[in-house]
Amino acid sequence: MTSISLKKPSSFPQIPQEVLKKAAESALVSSFVELNSCSRKQSISSSNSNRTNSSQSSSLLHKKPTSHKVVIDVDTKSSSSSSSNETSTASNKTTVFIKVTPKNSPAFPDALREIQIHEEFLKELNQTNKALLFRNDRPPTLGFIPICFLTQISEDNCMIFLENLKAQDYQKCPSLLLDFNHALLAVETLARFHSSSYYTRKQLGVKGKGSLELLRKFPYVKGPSRLTEEMKRKAREVYGKFFDKIICKIVEGENPSLAFKLRRKFKEPELIWDKMEALLENEKYENDDFYVACHGDFRSGNLMFKYAGEGRTGGDPEECRMVDLKSLQWGPIASDLAYFFFTSTSGKTREEFEEKLLAFYCDSFEEQLKSRYETNGGQGDFDIEDFHRKLESQYRRMLEYGFYRGITALPLFMIGNGNTMAWGLEEVWEMIDRSQEEFDNFVADCLKCKDLNRAVVGIVVQLVKNRIV
Repeated sequence: MTSISLKKPSSFPQIPQEVLKKAAESALVSSFVELNSCSRKQSISSSNSNRTNSSQSSSLLHKKPTSHKVVIDVDTKSSSSSSSNETSTASNKTTVFIKVTPKNSPAFPDALREIQIHEEFLKELNQTNKALLFRNDRPPTLGFIPICFLTQISEDNCMIFLENLKAQDYQKCPSLLLDFNHALLAVETLARFHSSSYYTRKQLGVKGKGSLELLRKFPYVKGPSRLTEEMKRKAREVYGKFFDKIICKIVEGENPSLAFKLRRKFKEPELIWDKMEALLENEKYENDDFYVACHGDFRSGNLMFKYAGEGRTGGDPEECRMVDLKSLQWGPIASDLAYFFFTSTSGKTREEFEEKLLAFYCDSFEEQLKSRYETNGGQGDFDIEDFHRKLESQYRRMLEYGFYRGITALPLFMIGNGNTMAWGLEEVWEMIDRSQEEFDNFVADCLKCKDLNRAVVGIVVQLVKNRIV
């Protein structure tokens, strides 16, 4: 039996609950058929692979799907719905994007966590920011993420029904490394997101009390500390191997003296995960006021842009929305920024525009806070100059954290054309543990990737300039 949890949409488009229920039933049928079809194809492919005993690095990026995506056209007038791969242009139809995650998938725990984030945590942000409207009359938190219409958990899977951004001409940037215009919209979007939880925390208490209250109510938004000891053990192995076999080898091929400095700084690669966790924890004591709800995986692959001009590819980017909140965690503001800059911008872009992008982030953050206080009443004690100074200081401290996060993220999404979403910590560890040859082939592909080589060397050079290495 399937249990569907319905939630009335809080903003445009307004869809009757009975229509959503019919859409849910339709999605369940189509996803069941397509998921089983995918499972059978994967099983046949795996069988053929075993017969030939061939191992290629591409198998790392073509494993069984951890989730399935369905698009449904919901007719808000006739209360009918149909599964569709096309975007409906009819005025009485709304296209709904549905993420379906099977219960036996390694991604299922993250999918359940994402449901909690949509149903509980974001609801809290909406309540404290409810009076503020952004572009297109959208509530604050719904102005930069897709609207979540409903969620459901069944015996076989869980599903999240989201606004289909592609139907509104949003698309991912063709390049994994963003130029200045794209990066500008990205940091503005991040500032809007961060300011929402910052404001909410301020309303709940001062001097750390707000943070404690939010974490008490929503313990699943804690950072790496929420991982079990077994997961941390696997994380140590994954990060250590990626650092030793990929990152250091790339730097050695480009600049041996730089590689020497890198290995001298990180003599025990297996402890990189612990250092990354310690950086987040130490920042809490440095300035708890700069702890907010962070996206956790804020990079180009999780951003969608709307462009000026006719068609989906014409003109400059005008709007940005972020997607995929399963990695959301409470952490330092600059942790999202450092990770974004290292995984989604080139060394040249950072060298030319890093200070401007940080300044624009601060201005956007201040603008959002002022709007909240003016609309909801009361006055804030926000000092933009002090905020900018402290953010820059935290950002410099978080550069090392950004490097640690990039150790696994950069190789995976550059070799996999941005498809890191299919790979969590557990899956990468299983691949390493399962087949040394498979991992060796993946490493070889990484060492041959010119874009990855440039990105890694650019990051290490920046670490040297900031006296981290």
